Amino acid sequence: MSTLTYNGWKNRSTWNVALWLGNDEGYYRETVAMAKRMSAANIHLSGLRARIFVTHTLGWDRTPDGDRMGSVDWPAIAECIREMAE
Repeated sequence: MSTLTYNGWKNRSTWNVALWLGNDEGYYRETVAMAKRMSAANIHLSGLRARIFVTHTLGWDRTPDGDRMGSVDWPAIAECIREMAE
């Protein structure tokens, strides 16, 4: 049985973070640039690093739609970011 429950994501918060990172041009460019810098430095983009990027670099305590960061599946967001940078 699948654990994905919201538009193919674990929950709405995870989906919403991925949506903003992938569909807002400014966030997309900044996210891809960060992922490429990490890749060039041979640094693995983990869930923790994805969380730090979103909450500290982008300054989000919530998504622009108001979803909280507490229930975000950060490893899934890290994988999403890696795929965006390929």
